[in-house]
Amino acid sequence: MRLVFNQGAAPTALYEKQLVAGSFVQSGSPTNTKWKFTNKLANTSGGEGLQKITLKLKANKLSDTFGGRYFAIPIGATPPIHIRQTVRIGDVCATGVLDCLASSSGTSLKCGTALFTP
Repeated sequence: MRLVFNQGAAPTALYEKQLVAGSFVQSGSPTNTKWKFTNKLANTSGGEGLQKITLKLKANKLSDTFGGRYFAIPIGATPPIHIRQTVRIGDVCATGVLDCLASSSGTSLKCGTALFTP
Protein backbone atom coordinates (compact mmCIF):
# COMPACT_ATOMS: atom_id res chain seq x y z
CA MET A 1 0.00 0.00 0.00
CA ARG A 2 1.40 3.35 -1.04
CA LEU A 3 0.12 6.59 0.48
CA VAL A 4 0.85 10.01 -1.04
CA PHE A 5 -0.21 13.48 0.10
CA ASN A 6 0.24 16.53 -2.16
CA GLN A 7 -0.86 20.13 -1.79
CA GLY A 8 -1.26 22.76 -4.49
CA ALA A 9 0.78 22.56 -7.67
CA ALA A 10 3.98 21.44 -5.93
CA PRO A 11 5.69 18.70 -7.98
CA THR A 12 7.09 17.00 -4.87
CA ALA A 13 4.91 14.97 -2.52
CA LEU A 14 4.55 16.27 1.04
CA TYR A 15 4.38 12.70 2.30
CA GLU A 16 4.98 9.46 0.40
CA LYS A 17 5.30 6.14 2.20
CA GLN A 18 4.84 2.51 1.25
CA LEU A 19 3.90 -0.43 3.45
CA VAL A 20 4.34 -4.04 2.36
CA ALA A 21 1.16 -6.05 1.82
CA GLY A 22 1.79 -8.26 4.86
CA SER A 23 1.42 -5.23 7.14
CA PHE A 24 -2.40 -5.42 6.96
CA VAL A 25 -4.98 -7.74 8.52
CA GLN A 26 -7.92 -8.44 6.21
CA SER A 27 -11.47 -9.10 7.40
CA GLY A 28 -15.03 -8.92 6.12
CA SER A 29 -16.58 -10.52 3.07
CA PRO A 30 -15.86 -10.38 -0.67
CA THR A 31 -18.48 -7.60 -1.03
CA ASN A 32 -17.45 -5.65 2.09
CA THR A 33 -13.71 -6.05 2.64
CA LYS A 34 -11.69 -4.30 5.37
CA TRP A 35 -7.95 -4.03 5.97
CA LYS A 36 -6.31 -2.73 9.16
CA PHE A 37 -2.79 -1.72 10.11
CA THR A 38 -1.68 -0.72 13.60
CA ASN A 39 1.70 0.28 15.02
CA LYS A 40 1.47 2.34 18.22
CA LEU A 41 5.10 3.47 17.89
CA ALA A 42 4.58 4.65 14.26
CA ASN A 43 8.01 3.32 13.33
CA THR A 44 7.34 0.67 10.67
CA SER A 45 10.07 0.67 8.04
CA GLY A 46 8.73 2.31 4.88
CA GLY A 47 5.75 3.76 6.74
CA GLU A 48 7.39 6.09 9.22
CA GLY A 49 4.80 8.17 11.04
CA LEU A 50 1.88 5.85 10.22
CA GLN A 51 0.21 4.61 13.37
CA LYS A 52 -3.22 3.40 12.30
CA ILE A 53 -4.86 2.70 8.93
CA THR A 54 -8.30 1.35 8.12
CA LEU A 55 -9.32 0.72 4.52
CA LYS A 56 -12.86 -0.36 3.56
CA LEU A 57 -13.92 -1.45 0.09
CA LYS A 58 -17.65 -1.74 -0.57
CA ALA A 59 -19.46 -1.54 -3.90
CA ASN A 60 -16.29 -0.35 -5.67
CA LYS A 61 -15.91 2.59 -3.24
CA LEU A 62 -12.93 3.01 -0.95
CA SER A 63 -13.14 4.72 2.42
CA ASP A 64 -10.09 5.18 4.58
CA THR A 65 -8.88 6.45 7.92
CA PHE A 66 -5.23 7.31 8.55
CA GLY A 67 -3.65 8.28 11.84
CA GLY A 68 -0.05 9.10 12.56
CA ARG A 69 2.42 10.47 15.07
CA TYR A 70 6.02 11.57 15.44
CA PHE A 71 6.31 12.71 11.81
CA ALA A 72 5.75 16.32 10.75
CA ILE A 73 4.24 16.89 7.29
CA PRO A 74 4.77 20.45 5.97
CA ILE A 75 1.16 21.21 5.02
CA GLY A 76 0.17 24.83 4.41
CA ALA A 77 -2.42 25.63 7.10
CA THR A 78 -4.00 28.76 5.61
CA PRO A 79 -7.71 28.04 5.05
CA PRO A 80 -9.11 26.64 2.91
CA ILE A 81 -6.83 23.61 3.30
CA HIS A 82 -7.03 21.16 0.39
CA ILE A 83 -4.87 18.04 0.15
CA ARG A 84 -4.73 15.50 -2.66
CA GLN A 85 -4.53 11.97 -1.25
CA THR A 86 -3.54 8.96 -3.36
CA VAL A 87 -3.83 5.39 -2.10
CA ARG A 88 -2.33 2.69 -4.31
CA ILE A 89 -2.71 -1.01 -3.60
CA GLY A 90 -1.09 -3.15 -6.29
CA ASP A 91 -2.50 -1.99 -9.63
CA VAL A 92 -5.50 -0.23 -8.05
CA CYS A 93 -5.25 3.50 -7.38
CA ALA A 94 -7.71 5.88 -5.67
CA THR A 95 -7.15 9.65 -5.61
CA GLY A 96 -9.31 12.29 -3.98
CA VAL A 97 -9.09 15.91 -2.91
CA LEU A 98 -9.67 16.34 0.81
CA ASP A 99 -11.03 19.41 2.55
CA CYS A 100 -9.33 19.81 5.93
CA LEU A 101 -9.78 21.73 9.17
CA ALA A 102 -6.92 22.35 11.56
CA SER A 103 -7.26 21.42 15.22
CA SER A 104 -7.40 24.24 17.77
CA SER A 105 -3.75 23.52 18.65
CA GLY A 106 -2.76 23.59 14.98
CA THR A 107 -0.93 20.26 15.25
CA SER A 108 -3.37 17.99 13.41
CA LEU A 109 -5.93 18.02 10.62
CA LYS A 110 -9.37 16.45 10.24
CA CYS A 111 -10.01 15.82 6.54
CA GLY A 112 -12.75 14.41 4.36
CA THR A 113 -14.23 14.60 0.91
CA ALA A 114 -17.48 16.29 0.03
CA LEU A 115 -20.36 13.92 -0.67
CA PHE A 116 -21.77 14.12 -4.17
CA THR A 117 -25.40 13.37 -4.99
CA PRO A 118 -26.33 12.51 -8.58
